[in-house]
Amino acid sequence: MTTHADETLLGADFAAVHARYGAPLGCEHDRGVLRLTYLGDDGNAVAGAIELADGVAVAVADGIRPSPRGTDGDRFVGEPIERVLPRTGAPQRSATFGDCVRLTFADCEITTYEGIVACVVPILPSVAAPTPRASA
Repeated sequence: MTTHADETLLGADFAAVHARYGAPLGCEHDRGVLRLTYLGDDGNAVAGAIELADGVAVAVADGIRPSPRGTDGDRFVGEPIERVLPRTGAPQRSATFGDCVRLTFADCEITTYEGIVACVVPILPSVAAPTPRASA
């Protein structure tokens, strides 16, 4: 991970990351580090483009660009989870990973970081292969 790309963001909290880059395309939590996925300058997803630990950005990749605003993934990001749950209802499942909680709903997965919605990933309906029909 390159840490010199956007050095002004190093040490910034999630609110500053969200203000600059918008909602991440996805996120993963591993050993106290939240890794956010954003698009690279080439249009491909960059997993772990921004890493947060102890509430602040500790690494920022070269060549990432802000996410488009107003997408499904932008829904709820940056809001306290307490304000989101009345609108989503109870989650079907939840899992806690240190300071992150992943909540699974029928249509999306929401990951919180220190109580703030950090990532919303839509759950797409599965497309099953058609069942073969018996021949007559």
